[in-house]
Amino acid sequence: MNEKYVPYRGYDAPYIFVSYAHKDGNKASEVIEKLQMEQYRVWYDEGIDPGTEWDENIAEHIENCEYFIALLSREYLVSSNCKDELNFARELEKPRLLIYLEDIQLPGGMRMRLSRLQAIHKYKYQSMELFFEKLAETQGLEKCHEKQKQEKTIIIESTEVVQETPRITIPRQGYPYPVKSGDTVYLGKALPGFFLAEGEDLAWRVLNCEDRKAVLLCENVLLNMPYHAVQHGSSDWENCTLRKWLNNDFYEQVFSDSEKEYILWRAHPSRNNPKYRTPGGADTIDPVFLLDVIELTVYGFEQITEIARNNGNISWWLRNPGFSQNFAMNFGWRVHYGGLQVDEPAVGVRPAIVIQTR
Repeated sequence: MNEKYVPYRGYDAPYIFVSYAHKDGNKASEVIEKLQMEQYRVWYDEGIDPGTEWDENIAEHIENCEYFIALLSREYLVSSNCKDELNFARELEKPRLLIYLEDIQLPGGMRMRLSRLQAIHKYKYQSMELFFEKLAETQGLEKCHEKQKQEKTIIIESTEVVQETPRITIPRQGYPYPVKSGDTVYLGKALPGFFLAEGEDLAWRVLNCEDRKAVLLCENVLLNMPYHAVQHGSSDWENCTLRKWLNNDFYEQVFSDSEKEYILWRAHPSRNNPKYRTPGGADTIDPVFLLDVIELTVYGFEQITEIARNNGNISWWLRNPGFSQNFAMNFGWRVHYGGLQVDEPAVGVRPAIVIQTR
C-alpha cells in the first residue's frame, strides 16, 4: 500500500472494512486509496503485528464496521482467512458489497450464499473513474458515506468549560520538551503504598506521538488494586472503583497543577470483549485510563510486552470486560481474554494518559 494512505485507526466513527487477499495487494490498493482520496474512512489489515491475536483483531474490526467490502479474485477464493472474514460479516449481518477484481466463477455454495448481495465487476470498467462512479452509487456505500459525513469530531478549541462535560478543557500549554514515540518522560510523583519509593518520579513510555498528542503508558506497575472493590461484584469500566480512583485520588495527588495543564481529557471507547462478546458498557471521558486489548496492538504490542517484561510480567488490568462482567481482562506476558474476577486484589495497575505536546 502507498505509505501516504494508512488504515483508519479507531472505532468511534463509521468506517468501511475492506477484505482482500494479500497477493492482490496492488489491485486492492487501487480501490482502497481511491476510497480514502474521496474521504471514506477505510480499515484494512495492513500493519497488524502478526505475532499475537490476529483473529481477535480482525473480528473486532468487522464487528464494529459500518460496511464490509470484499475484493473477490482467484486468490481470495483460495484464502481461508478471506473466506472466514466474509462468513463472519455474513453472520453479523453486516451490509456487504462484492467487488470482482477479475472474471471468476464462484463455487456453487458460495454463489448461493452471495447471490443476493450487491456486486460490481471492476474488471469490466475501462477506467478507475467510471468504476468509482458506479461504486459511489451503491446504496449501502452511499448510506455509509452519509453517516461518515454526519459524524462530527469533537474538538475543544478553548479553555471554556463544555456544558455537557464541565471538567473537560484543553491544556493551555503543551509538554515543555520535545517527545517522540519510544521516549521515556517523567511526570508525577509516587504516592505512599506504591511499589516505588514515595516521591519518586514516575516514568512513562511514549507509545505514540502525532498531531501534537502523545499517548503515554506508565513503565511501572504502580500497585495492586481490584478492578471493582465490591466482593463478588460485577462492573464495566465506566462504573468500576478503579476508574474512579484513577481519575480522582490518583490524578489529583500524583500530578502537580502545572503537569495537569498538558494532560488531556480524552474520550475512551468501552469495547466489548473480542472473544466472549461481553458488553463493554458506555464510553468514558477521562484524563487517566487503562489500555484496552485493541490499543495493545495499535500502540505497539511488542513495545508493551517489553515494558511488561521489565516488570517481571506482573499481571495488570485492561479496561475490557472478561468472559462476563464479573471478570475484567488482564495482561502479563500475554492477553488473558477470560480475565480475573473484578474484586481480585492482587492484580497490578499500569495507568495511561495522553498529553498535549508543543
